[in-house]
Amino acid sequence: MDRKKNILDKIGSLIPGYRGYQERDGQRTCDKQLRLTVSESLNSSEKLLISIMNKFINNKDYKQLKQLENIRKEMNTLNSKIKYSSYGVSSFFSDSQIKDSELSELYNLDLRLLENSNQIKKYIVNEDLDESQIIIENMQNSLTERNNFLIKFK
Repeated sequence: MDRKKNILDKIGSLIPGYRGYQERDGQRTCDKQLRLTVSESLNSSEKLLISIMNKFINNKDYKQLKQLENIRKEMNTLNSKIKYSSYGVSSFFSDSQIKDSELSELYNLDLRLLENSNQIKKYIVNEDLDESQIIIENMQNSLTERNNFLIKFK
């Protein structure tokens, strides 16, 4: 999305390195938006899970209800961790900045989180609790891998 340059953009274009700062700021915004999208998807899945839980409450099926509640708690915890995880961009003046190839690897991890967050809803709708649990574990592993990857750049 291009916009008309204002006076600050024009001045900034004259400052060496400012363009790189703008690009990093845009990457930070995209990274945050991606994580918010994953979070919203998990929120939606959790609401769906709660409606299914209500059905089991009405049927007094407490064994299934316990498993559903465990999945809901894990999903909620995962959601918080994703929502508040570190940005995928090192600061502009950092000694160890993320290179494009490393940023691509990070984006692949983020993409995996997004795909899994969309996939889990399908399993919840079908009440496939075992597959739902597997997807949550995959997401937890992806998030751990992502966070460990970012530790190198702090």
